[in-house]
Amino acid sequence: MSFQTQLFLIVLVCFILFVVIDYVIIDYSFRNRYIKSKSDSVNEDVISLSRALNSENKPRIEILEEFQEDKGYITVVVNSSTGTFSLTDYEYSSYEITGIYNDTIYKLYIPEFNVVLNVNDVIDIYINKEAKGGIYTVRGLTLNGKTYFSPNNTNDYTKLDGVRVSEVQMPKNLNYLYRNNKVVTKGIELLNTKIKDFSDIKTDTATYSSYYLDRANGYLFSLYKPNSFSEGEDFIFVISSFVETDNLLSIVSSYYGYIVLGSIVIAVGIALFISRAFSLPLKTLEKEMRGLASGDYNESSHDFKNVEMVSLQNTINEVKRGTEANVNNIENQKQSLEKLNQELLKEEELRKSFIARLSHELKTPLMVISATTEAMMSGLIPENEKESEYDNILNEVDKTTGIIKDIINTYKNSTTEMKLKTSRFKLNTIVENVLHETLPIAQNKKLKVKLNISSPVYISADEEMIGQVVSNFITNAFKYTENRNVVEVNILDQKSSITFEVINYGSKISEENLEKIWLPFFRENENVDSSSTGMGLYIVKSILDAHGYEYGVVNTENGVRSYFKINNTKPIK
Repeated sequence: MSFQTQLFLIVLVCFILFVVIDYVIIDYSFRNRYIKSKSDSVNEDVISLSRALNSENKPRIEILEEFQEDKGYITVVVNSSTGTFSLTDYEYSSYEITGIYNDTIYKLYIPEFNVVLNVNDVIDIYINKEAKGGIYTVRGLTLNGKTYFSPNNTNDYTKLDGVRVSEVQMPKNLNYLYRNNKVVTKGIELLNTKIKDFSDIKTDTATYSSYYLDRANGYLFSLYKPNSFSEGEDFIFVISSFVETDNLLSIVSSYYGYIVLGSIVIAVGIALFISRAFSLPLKTLEKEMRGLASGDYNESSHDFKNVEMVSLQNTINEVKRGTEANVNNIENQKQSLEKLNQELLKEEELRKSFIARLSHELKTPLMVISATTEAMMSGLIPENEKESEYDNILNEVDKTTGIIKDIINTYKNSTTEMKLKTSRFKLNTIVENVLHETLPIAQNKKLKVKLNISSPVYISADEEMIGQVVSNFITNAFKYTENRNVVEVNILDQKSSITFEVINYGSKISEENLEKIWLPFFRENENVDSSSTGMGLYIVKSILDAHGYEYGVVNTENGVRSYFKINNTKPIK
């Protein structure tokens, strides 16, 4: 760019700045004059409102509503008792509630009294004996032992004790209507920003006022305190529109508007051209660097006009190539180390767990076998009881054998990759066979079993292992469901997936144990089945992980749901 061009641009920009500054000065002068005029007008209106509040024998809210309707202002009551301004819980007008008495729903009308009811409040009331339009009028009301009002002759009304409030239709007073109004919220925020000392405002004068202007949104905020409000911390807060001031100002300074408009158009065009020429390459490279920081290593090429930017682009591409290679190498090493560390930890934990649990689980049955055998050998057990004791010894041997088998299978499945014998089989048959085997448990507890199985559903998996999973889910549901309750067994064919689930109603798993149930040897309630080794769900987890299925045991609203889900499987009809 030539010096002459640069000088021309500097002169042009200076001229535009001069015009803008001139316009701002005029705008400021005229605007302040009209702001003063507007504030004086609002002040006169609200002074008349203050007189009405001080003299007329009407409820405050009624006077404020009439004033707002007549003047078109937003009028609310604010309170400063906490050291900052906020909307006052102002006098409540009449409203309706819904109450429940002896399972009967009543629509109730609360006349204009200063009592606030909330959902779940329990009240004693007198109501008219006849409803008007389906709504009973409350003539007497007691809440938390405090009587707010009562009829002169209680015989003329029906008394209901212990009515629970189920719904409250809030009264339509001014403060409630504007509680979520953004203009009111902004105004109160402005008050708290501007007013730090309340001592000047807390006076008994009727005409004190303070106002603030929101130029950006065109609102005038005014604060007043009439004599009738002197006994508390309440103030009248009035919000008025300032649109007419801007219109008047635009008429007075219209010729400046054309000048400024033309200057701004030219300045914007020049600024866009210059800023784009200088900033676009930098923004482009900044975007690439941000992408590099977030993991985008794709090289790029741009048609820059100068050598420096092209060189910088090439350097960034070299950095991308080097960074990508380093990150990939680090990530691979990290994954390898994490995998190795997890395997070592798992091996060590399983080794310790295997030894500890094996000795613990075998101690009790071996002690029983030893003690019973010694008692029989010493003649302490009569002949007629020996057959029963032999059965006990055999039961303990079977229990010990099962414990050893579960522990060895668990250790084997955890230390080596589980080998699956995949075949195509009908899931319905597996579920039906398991139900047939475990039905005595349900019958003994008088459980109601609901079976929901659609048309035959085939899956490809290890049939024996899936049968073990199904058996564990169903057996657990029967064992841990309380007597005379319900258990659902469902197979859900959902085209893109097949879900097997068991839902039992009544009992739940404690939240802190939901993660622990998959650990080996964990038993939440040993009283339910003392023979359990706590290995069932751990083995189920190993089987389902080996198959790559989604699974879980979760609490529902009324019980527990155990499930596994097979994705991308289409049934063979």
